[in-house]
Amino acid sequence: MKQLAFFALAFAVPLSAHAQTAEVSQSVEVPAIDPARLAAADALLDVMMPPERLDALVDGMLRPMMANMRGAISESPDFQRMAKDSPEMSAKLDRYLSAQLERTIAMTREAMPEMIEAMKQAYARNFSVDELNEMAAFFGTPTGQAYIERMPQVMADPAILAVQRNMMQRAMAEAQQSLGEFMQDLSAEGAKTAE
Repeated sequence: MKQLAFFALAFAVPLSAHAQTAEVSQSVEVPAIDPARLAAADALLDVMMPPERLDALVDGMLRPMMANMRGAISESPDFQRMAKDSPEMSAKLDRYLSAQLERTIAMTREAMPEMIEAMKQAYARNFSVDELNEMAAFFGTPTGQAYIERMPQVMADPAILAVQRNMMQRAMAEAQQSLGEFMQDLSAEGAKTAE
């Protein structure tokens, strides 16, 4: 059961960080941006991420990621041991991750206007007007539109998912070990304080 709590924590931490983005961004000082660059970045993102396609982009990005996360968790040795002892464990994981997916999709959709505005500013700070215009021209072509349309499928390609799943499994194992060591260190420090 301790391992399942770890998996839940491992998934919840990135989500809580995502939810706090708005608070953090309000405290960050942002340098002034050349209005011409900002206008060019605005035109670029209108082509790259048209408002009518945002929901599909969010779904196309998050659903494969969550499926991959589910696979990484369910294939981990710790989870397999727990599932062996409790057949209901896999169903509980599915329910938990499905609920997390829907919450994450809703949060991401809600945050998209602010994210797009931040992206416009970032593009405007990092690219010249000519570069932004060239990118907008490319993404306005059939090839550029095909790139945008197919990017979620590219990121959901089995080869990419396999590498991501491998990384997640390693990260979870290393984080679990690191968390155990940290908790022992805290316990030892707490014991010293109690003396």
